[in-house]
Amino acid sequence: MIESTVKPQEDVVKVIIKKDNQTFGGASSTLNVLSSLPEFKKDVATTKAFLKSVDEITVTNDGNIKVSQTFKVPITFLKRLFTSTEPKARIVKENGKSYLGWDVDLNPGGSTRVLVKKNYRTFSLMLVLIIAIVISYYALRPSLKVKKIAIKPVSKEGGIKELNILLKVINRRNKELQEVKVEDSIPKISELVKEEYLGTLAPSSVFKHETKGTVLRWDIGNLEPKEERLLRYRSKSKLSILGAFDLPKVKVKYKEEGKAVVVYSSKVKVVG
Repeated sequence: MIESTVKPQEDVVKVIIKKDNQTFGGASSTLNVLSSLPEFKKDVATTKAFLKSVDEITVTNDGNIKVSQTFKVPITFLKRLFTSTEPKARIVKENGKSYLGWDVDLNPGGSTRVLVKKNYRTFSLMLVLIIAIVISYYALRPSLKVKKIAIKPVSKEGGIKELNILLKVINRRNKELQEVKVEDSIPKISELVKEEYLGTLAPSSVFKHETKGTVLRWDIGNLEPKEERLLRYRSKSKLSILGAFDLPKVKVKYKEEGKAVVVYSSKVKVVG
């Protein structure tokens, strides 16, 4: 049997038949050893750890001449995000599929080694961190949300003369909130427009404050789980307001499981 790594060559093979030191005959023939160009042989040894694996791939030339080939390993786009290689591979695309590719030169019987490492630990840690942040946000944020909206501004002489204000008070939780009290204020430059509060709750009290201006308070009582209340009022400026200005924040007090809590709305910028 001829070794697979014997180089291509032409040789003469002689056969002689002998018995008891006597020669009975012989024959000869020409033998041609042809070039053998098989695909590189691949042996894979995989080492696994938690969310990590390493494929040690031994590539061998079982042919009988020196061969240059592109050795390929299938890879998906998603797996590429978590994969590193030694030596560094290039991306090969064939027939719509992607591969990790290495250009390899091997002598007959020669071999080389490549490492393909998949590491999901960093991604998993980031995912756990994001989930923890989201859970913490929803767990730690106030149960009640209040939002102040300026709608239908009435303009006069190039500036804002009147504002319609809408307050949204929302219970985010699946439990009742008690003794909900809302407080808002109208700066001194403006005043409350007296009107019927059709469809919404009228303020429980309205009074003047030395620095805040006109203060409006609503005593809502209890808010059922996921309940939303809308409050509305209209203010009128003594002069037309030019440019942009901020409206005061809304303050809400309530009790949650017997504990007093205070929350505020964001500032509302109105552009004249």
